[in-house]
Amino acid sequence: MRVLAVSSSSPLQTVAVAVDDVVVAEIEQPFVRRAPRRVLADIHQMLAAAGLALTDIDLLAADTGPGSFTGIRAGLATVRALGFANQIPCVGVGSLAIMAADAPLAGETTTDVWMLLPSRRTTCFVLPLQGAPTGPPVEIAYPDLAAHLPKSARLIGPAPALSAANSAHPDHFQCRRHDGPRASSLARMAATLQAGAWSTLTPCYIASTDAERNTGIYVEAAVIPALARR
Repeated sequence: MRVLAVSSSSPLQTVAVAVDDVVVAEIEQPFVRRAPRRVLADIHQMLAAAGLALTDIDLLAADTGPGSFTGIRAGLATVRALGFANQIPCVGVGSLAIMAADAPLAGETTTDVWMLLPSRRTTCFVLPLQGAPTGPPVEIAYPDLAAHLPKSARLIGPAPALSAANSAHPDHFQCRRHDGPRASSLARMAATLQAGAWSTLTPCYIASTDAERNTGIYVEAAVIPALARR
C-alpha cells in the first residue's frame, strides 16, 4: 500500500509518503503566510524522493482539522483535486486523532489524557483520549480548562498550548509535549482506515473565521456551494 499524506492544520505543515506502513519520504516547514501555496510543490518533491509517480499512489490522506482555517482548506483542496483527477481513493483524519496515534503514552494508562492543539491566542482545541479519541474536539479558552478537565488530567500538545495552559492554571495539570499532527503519522494510520471518494473529505471547522466574527454573519459549510452558484 502506497500512501501520500498531507497535514496542514497546525503550525508545522508536512507531506509524507509511506510504502507498506514505512515512511519513505517526509518534508516539513513552518506554517507561514505562503506555506499553503507550497503543498502541491511539496507533494511533487516527496513523490520524487520516494521514486514514485502520482499514478503509483494507492491512497491519499488528508488532515481534516480542526486547526488553521487556511491550512486545512489548502491541504484538503489539493488532496481532493488529486483524488478526483486521478481517481485515487481518499481518507480524512482529524488533527487531534492524528496526534493521538503517536501520543507519548508508553507505560501509562489513558485515563484522563487530553490532546491539545492551539486555536486562537486565548483558546485551544481539546479532545479526550480514552483508548482512542471519541467525539469531535471542542474549543475551550485556556482560563476555562480547569472547569472542564479534572485536576488529574494529563495534557499532550505543542509547547505553545501547554505553556498557555500552565500560565492560566499553574501546577494544575501534568503536561507532555507533542509536535502536533504530522503527515508521517497520518500516512501510517491511513492504510488501516476505510477509504472513500475524494468527495468524502470534509473539513472539521470548530471555530468561526475572522470574517464571520467581524461581520456577524455565519455560514454553514453545506450552504457555501449553493451561494457560489448565485
